[in-house]
Amino acid sequence: LKGVYEDRTVPLAYLADIGEKLSDNTLELTLAMQHDPQSHVSAAHDHPFDVHVERFAKRRAEINALWEKYMAIQHTDGERKLAEDFAAKRKAWVDKAAALLERMKGGDFTPALAGEVLKAIRTEGEAAGDAHDQLMDSLVDLAQTAYEAEVANQRAEATQFLLLIVGGLGAAGAFAWYLGRSITGPIHAAVAVAE
Repeated sequence: LKGVYEDRTVPLAYLADIGEKLSDNTLELTLAMQHDPQSHVSAAHDHPFDVHVERFAKRRAEINALWEKYMAIQHTDGERKLAEDFAAKRKAWVDKAAALLERMKGGDFTPALAGEVLKAIRTEGEAAGDAHDQLMDSLVDLAQTAYEAEVANQRAEATQFLLLIVGGLGAAGAFAWYLGRSITGPIHAAVAVAE
């Protein structure tokens, strides 16, 4: 079962962290929009706009590091295809979000930009999220299949071991009976001759 843990559960943890950080970066993008100087909401922010850019960049680097760890693990062909699809969609989403953040950093808080942000979340963001979910679901299925196979294998080995013990005890019992008969047979014969 250690192999199931190392091969399936650890990659799931990496992907879960990636998914959480992607969601946080989506939130960061929407929070950054609230720094529009023309908006009353911007007065509620007690930090500069750059905080959002820095958090986004930090999470992006963390996601890249987790992704490298994930990709370093051996994958099935199906997993690899889903991973490549997710990587492409994630890149499209993150690049789009980073470009939108840069425009906001430059002072662009127009309604058109807000529309682009919302559209990007609905298109590239959701596509990346869906690809992430498909990859996670695939890994969960693979983990379950591997776990069930390992449990069945352990049960088969335990059954074989019990059969081996029962067979060994049966053989030992038969040998003991034979040995006892081979010792007591001549003794009974000698006693019969002596009487």
